[in-house]
Amino acid sequence: MTAANGNQSDNAYVRGEKIGASREIGVSRAALWAVVSQPGQAPRFHPFCRESRVMQWPGVGARDTVTYASGLHIERHFTGWLEGKGFDIEVGLPPKKNAFVEWRIEDTGEASCRLTISLTPYLKAGLTAEQARDFQQRYFADSILLYLDSVLRGVEQLAVTGVPVEPDQFGHHSQYSQP
Repeated sequence: MTAANGNQSDNAYVRGEKIGASREIGVSRAALWAVVSQPGQAPRFHPFCRESRVMQWPGVGARDTVTYASGLHIERHFTGWLEGKGFDIEVGLPPKKNAFVEWRIEDTGEASCRLTISLTPYLKAGLTAEQARDFQQRYFADSILLYLDSVLRGVEQLAVTGVPVEPDQFGHHSQYSQP
């Protein structure tokens, strides 16, 4: 585990292990970028997102909020913006950041690309390696894979068909769906 970015006070957090998922999508990289880089677009492709409010857009320093169907509210701060290729985001419950998230789009053909979303949780410093692994497995691993798969499927649906997702379209999530 490595030290987290300086957003957590007193270096009290370290980065956990990266968890990611990918999906090949039958549109060009440019077409996919047009979908995921639009401000306030998350509720159209994110099956657990009830609302997104943009505070600043686009580029490094972009900020928005996401309110999930469960009522959970997070802030997203964009720390990297790779035009046409992806972005890096620190996310969390205000005012803290709980994770570092990377979105990357790679060409796989003339009319297809691969979207990868990876999440690296911020864990409390001082945990033993075993405690950190147990915590991450319990609170992130399986739950986040279901979450990432649902988001990827939603992005694919919107990019390929133009049809926005319905709440919980790809299954219920214990933390993010409406109770």
